[in-house]
Amino acid sequence: MRSIEAELSPDETIRTLSNRILQLSEKLQYVIKLISCVGSSCIESTIALFIDEMKVTRDELLSCLDLAIHERLLIKEGPIYRFTHDQIQSATYSLIPEDERCLWHLKVGLAIWTNVPDRRKDDVVFVSADQINRGIEFIKLEDLRKKVAMLNLRAGQKAMSLSTFSSAASYLSTGIKLLNQNCWEKNYDLSLHLHNFYSEVQYCNGNFREVGQVTGVVLKEGKSFYDKLRVYRIIMKTLNSDNKLNEAVNIGIDVVARLGKELPSHYSEPSVFLANVNNIKEKIVSMTVDDFLKIKPMEDSDTLIAMNFLGELALTTCFSKQDICANVTCHMMQLTLDYGVCKESVLCLANYSAVLFGFGDIKGSSIVGDFAMKLLDKLDAEEYLPW
Repeated sequence: MRSIEAELSPDETIRTLSNRILQLSEKLQYVIKLISCVGSSCIESTIALFIDEMKVTRDELLSCLDLAIHERLLIKEGPIYRFTHDQIQSATYSLIPEDERCLWHLKVGLAIWTNVPDRRKDDVVFVSADQINRGIEFIKLEDLRKKVAMLNLRAGQKAMSLSTFSSAASYLSTGIKLLNQNCWEKNYDLSLHLHNFYSEVQYCNGNFREVGQVTGVVLKEGKSFYDKLRVYRIIMKTLNSDNKLNEAVNIGIDVVARLGKELPSHYSEPSVFLANVNNIKEKIVSMTVDDFLKIKPMEDSDTLIAMNFLGELALTTCFSKQDICANVTCHMMQLTLDYGVCKESVLCLANYSAVLFGFGDIKGSSIVGDFAMKLLDKLDAEEYLPW
């Protein structure tokens, strides 16, 4: 297609390009209109996934794509077909009646997600969800709404893994909206996962009011204490970020107690605390690094969960409530010695090294600090590095 030489306004340019596209065959128009729904570019393998919606054979599709390139509508860069200009994509898209566009997006998205092999679903999860979500108003069947909610959960989880938390929140929120009113009865696990991840991503986004609302739903609808653990942790983190430390600490202590790993109350007595510090030190410093690294991995599920919450408690109290932090650290050390090591053991070793340093035991502090670094390497617990 020849370039437009005359200088036109954007709207005039779109209209002129649209009129020229209308002179092409209906089959070619249909193909490039579907591609325009995806955006300014699309991978060849993805185009092939919605060929059924194009109502053409594969040979006809390739012929249409070649003709689009000849007409300078598209260019091919490796496996990617790209509109030669954003205005050409806009002009093509404008040919779809406005009241039908959402339905076109829905058909494209469903075709991509339905036809893609399982091994490639993660590659198209975003484009599928983005397309389908633009047409969710047309999804009436309950079973399909559930499947699309599951797709949005998957897209939200992937977005979270990429730290694109705003996009993740959008996917997860859409997933929740797709659920029906009795979702906690009919689709309990899906409802729980969507709400859990949504609370976590909204914490990452700093939307604490939204966190409070969604965690409230889980606390109300969750069937068991264990089903509510993820939101308890997010509530703790949110309260900590909002400088409501006493409330955060109380939740952490309560959860640990309900797991059967209650913080010993006698730790608060200075003489008992000091005796406990020395008792733990004697056990630790009598080991070589190799001996310590041979300690079995922690396997008891309740203890692992308790260590996770105790680690959160330690981080919450390390600056403003150091007496509680020291008690938590000793409790974590004792659980590590009794039940085995886990990633949170790295944190309590580092904190315990600081406790010994505070008592002037430089040698003991150095030994425990070395154990912490060696265990960090062994367990790949880089989340506890300070940088």
